[in-house]
Amino acid sequence: MLIGGPVVSLVNLLPLPWSLRLLWLKFLFFLTVKGTLLFPSTLQFAIAQNEAYGMGKQHGESLESFVQLERILERVSSEGIPIERVREAVERAKGEGIPLHQLGAFIARAVFDHATAENLLKASLQGMRY
Repeated sequence: MLIGGPVVSLVNLLPLPWSLRLLWLKFLFFLTVKGTLLFPSTLQFAIAQNEAYGMGKQHGESLESFVQLERILERVSSEGIPIERVREAVERAKGEGIPLHQLGAFIARAVFDHATAENLLKASLQGMRY
């Protein structure tokens, strides 16, 4: 990764036509997906580097918490729950000092009944690779 990063950056700087840029993007996407599936330690390495240098998602801001919040908000929207209930839940979370990475779970428990909230929280992270 320490060698590949600069190589990728140099290729990104080249004056390539749009069609080649799209091909390059597809290749990088394929490489990222297959690379993290075949070598999960590369993802852990990237997370450790990000934390060491203060880049990317920091403590308490994991991808899982963002995905969970997104899926909960999608469910809130699909069920037609009024935005006022969500706004009240967010304000209560701020008042109670709930960390941002727990906001999705807090909203789910505040807006849905207990069984629905727990099922939604379990299902919200099933598609994650790691």
